[in-house]
Amino acid sequence: MTKYFTISAALLVIVIIALYFATEERRETVEQLNRFVAAGNSSTPYNIDEYTRMDSVTSEQMALVFNITIVDGTHEYESASKDQEILAWFKSSVCNVPEFQEKLLKKGIAIMYRYSSLSGVFLGEHRYTREHCSNA
Repeated sequence: MTKYFTISAALLVIVIIALYFATEERRETVEQLNRFVAAGNSSTPYNIDEYTRMDSVTSEQMALVFNITIVDGTHEYESASKDQEILAWFKSSVCNVPEFQEKLLKKGIAIMYRYSSLSGVFLGEHRYTREHCSNA
């Protein structure tokens, strides 16, 4: 009987230690994500180009979210063509920045680009992960 109690107690200790490290790693990842949000918001809003404006950077469910507004009413947003354009940019820039790789993508944090019209209407979003870099 004491043999089973000892094994059960040992397993319980292992589970508690594993949960502690998982919780601590998650806390550190969330803190890192919050630092990227703060850095991103330090210069918003700003014009990306003549058609788009970066309004803010936020986070949600392990994603760094760039909130972008289409400021030119004549410039149409087409999700399929925009996805290819943004994916190409993501691969050439984000995938090649070691800090993004180490501090975000390798920790499971996705990069999301969320588009709205000038009147605030949601147009679409594009989510990319570390796997998108390996398909470069």
